Amino acid sequence: MATRTEWKCPACGALLAMEDVNMAADMVLCRSCNKISKFSEIVQGERDEEILDSIPRRMSVTKTARGLEITYKKPKGAGLFY
Repeated sequence: MATRTEWKCPACGALLAMEDVNMAADMVLCRSCNKISKFSEIVQGERDEEILDSIPRRMSVTKTARGLEITYKKPKGAGLFY
């Protein structure tokens, strides 16, 4: 699995430089808009989008305050006819 090295600022959408990431403090600085964000939230947000893009049929995934909510819809039974 490849590691992603490009991240976007949640405020302005500019690419974030890895030199501006402080892993110990879990912070990243956007040089375009000077906004400081939590790096872990940016990474998790990107992973959530990847999950939302690759869900199987009959499943729905929605973002809630607690995280991602996964719902499975059972297929309607066709019934047996004699």
